[in-house]
Amino acid sequence: MDVLINFLVDHWLLSSGLIVLLITIIWVEINSQNYGITLLSVHDMVRLMNQQKPMIVDMRHESQYTKGHVLGALSIVQKAVEQLDKRLLNQSRPILLICEMGHQAAKVGAILKTAGCQEVYGLKGGMRAWHEAGLPVTQSKG
Repeated sequence: MDVLINFLVDHWLLSSGLIVLLITIIWVEINSQNYGITLLSVHDMVRLMNQQKPMIVDMRHESQYTKGHVLGALSIVQKAVEQLDKRLLNQSRPILLICEMGHQAAKVGAILKTAGCQEVYGLKGGMRAWHEAGLPVTQSKG
């Protein structure tokens, strides 16, 4: 144990770098959790859209939504979703949440599941993943 303490003291810069790296890894892992909902890949989302016709909720700001969104997506900003917008409760079809990068969808999806929504999904990677996959967007109202 004395050898470890001496090493840490003698190489304090290296030791502090290791501590920062470990804290960063832990922080990334905590923030990347999916909060108990299923995060779908873009291709799985398209499959779900074709098979089950989910309610698609675009949680991005209205200005982002009007620039381009998934066909059929409703624009419901995150605050309204978190306050359990009436259109989301008592849905018989799955709810698919889309945000910019996928993190907010996971958090809000957990809130909806707690409120009793049965099938809630998030798009892994959000609209960025949708654009990177080269899939179409529309500017018409959902």
